[in-house]
Amino acid sequence: RVTVAKFSPSGNYVCSADARGTLRVWSFDSDEHLCKLHLPQLLVGAIRDVAWDGEGRRICVVGDSSPSSSTKNLSAKVIQWDTGVSCGELGQHVKRVLSCDMNSKRPIRCVTAGEDTNVLFHGGTPLSRILVDNNSTNNNKEHIAHTRPVNCVRFSPDGAWICSVGGDKMLRLYHGHKG
Repeated sequence: RVTVAKFSPSGNYVCSADARGTLRVWSFDSDEHLCKLHLPQLLVGAIRDVAWDGEGRRICVVGDSSPSSSTKNLSAKVIQWDTGVSCGELGQHVKRVLSCDMNSKRPIRCVTAGEDTNVLFHGGTPLSRILVDNNSTNNNKEHIAHTRPVNCVRFSPDGAWICSVGGDKMLRLYHGHKG
């Protein structure tokens, strides 16, 4: 069962993912629509969302991790689309990750959100968590701005803003360059 599909920024490829944690990248620039990349069980559970970077070279993948896993990073990662090589293990969400997005311009930034009510920001090469100040006494890298699971996060087209929406019926805005 396919859970998500997204076009690359160029429109030449489509990334699809399913409930078994399999990711595929399909060619959309010819009539055959060949599968260019097939990664079975990229995540151990369902893939909930994918996002291409602005260059169309990297894909952020988020979803379910194993309930018995001692490593929470298995539910969010970034890969090179053409090889499947990891560009970074993301997050440290303590529950299922529901949404992700990548900005369209350099420097590369990624945002993830999930059932734990957190919105996490990532940057650099390889991608890793970025620490942001919520206030002068908090050097933590996450925003706990929602009281219910965060259903979706998205960058604005110019990358200047990020919005998150949650089950608490709130929309939150963050600076796209610093979280």
